[in-house]
Amino acid sequence: MSADLVITGGRVIDPMSELDTVADVAVTAGRITAIGSGLDGNHRLRADGLIVAPGFIDLHSHVHSIAGHRLQAHDGVTTALDLEAGASPVSRAYTAAARAGRPLNYGFSASWTALRMEVLAGIPADGNAFTMLHDLGKPEWQRAATSRERDRLVGALERELGAGALGVGVLVGYAPDTDPDEYLAVADAAAGREGRCSRMPASSSGPFFFFWMRRPPRSFGRRPRPGRTCTTATSTARRAGTSTGC
Repeated sequence: MSADLVITGGRVIDPMSELDTVADVAVTAGRITAIGSGLDGNHRLRADGLIVAPGFIDLHSHVHSIAGHRLQAHDGVTTALDLEAGASPVSRAYTAAARAGRPLNYGFSASWTALRMEVLAGIPADGNAFTMLHDLGKPEWQRAATSRERDRLVGALERELGAGALGVGVLVGYAPDTDPDEYLAVADAAAGREGRCSRMPASSSGPFFFFWMRRPPRSFGRRPRPGRTCTTATSTARRAGTSTGC
């Protein structure tokens, strides 16, 4: 039986099976039905000299527009996830994206930064990444949190995970006075959701803790202390059952 479409002559790469060979790919009703040589199809698409692979998953995307997603699609991206900065409330971010429409799959982590701004500085989290970026340099949210503020923040992140956030995104370097115990509490909250916590979302069995190390420009306030920040990241990664590139 002929397939709807056969992509011929491309270099087929599948990271899951470690396949890497020149072959034909048969597609019927939008699904891959066969990989091999000499496959028959009602339509043929030549891919000589090109790579044929599953769509790429961008874990560190800050693209929140149809036009941006279309550009990513040209690079082979089929899933764009904002996992570093995240978005909170995540329900508002999902609603806004669905209302506007998206050509790619999309998702968000819970935004530690946005919720910390809300708890420590009274800046409302509105699910918009640009609002968070606008307030990133304000020192009011960069200070150490009181124990009560930390509990409120962790509680808010736990509610976000329950509302569909894919994990917890943390911009470490932008709040250099954050107590390491806060990071550990956040990691515990992420790991406590269905018992899974990893640096990369290897499966959909539960949220992960995305711990991003960055040294911000001077306009974002005082630079972090590299030694303390690296130690904090390593300790947090161990607590969360994952690793860090620090």
